[in-house]
Amino acid sequence: MALSQGSIVIAEVVDPQGNNAKERPVIILDDATGETIAVMGITSTLPDPLPEGYIELPWYHDRHSVTGLTRRSAAVIKWATVIDKDSVIRSPGYRCPAAQLGEIIRLLERLDSDETS
Repeated sequence: MALSQGSIVIAEVVDPQGNNAKERPVIILDDATGETIAVMGITSTLPDPLPEGYIELPWYHDRHSVTGLTRRSAAVIKWATVIDKDSVIRSPGYRCPAAQLGEIIRLLERLDSDETS
C-alpha cells in the first residue's frame, strides 16, 4: 500500500473529541515513512457557513475522480492527529488536490507558529 503526503486513505481514527473510533477518510500530512503518520480527518457533517479551519474538498455525487468523495466534505484543522501506520485500512488511490493541501499545510504552520510565540 503506497502512502504519501496528500493521499486520502481510510483509517481507524477517533473523532475530534477523542471518542467514537471508526473507519474514516483522512489526508496524510507527512511523508508516511515512519511507523506513525500525521493525518487530518475529513468530515461530511459541515456547519453552514463553513468556519475557519474547515477546508472544503472537491466532491461529486458519483465519486470525484481525484478525491473519491461523494458528498460535500471538508478537512478539519482541529482534527489533525498522529496514528499508527497499522491503523490505515485501505488506500484507494485518491488524493487531496494540491491547492487544498497547500492551504492545509499553511494553516497548520500558522497555528504551530502562533502556539510557539
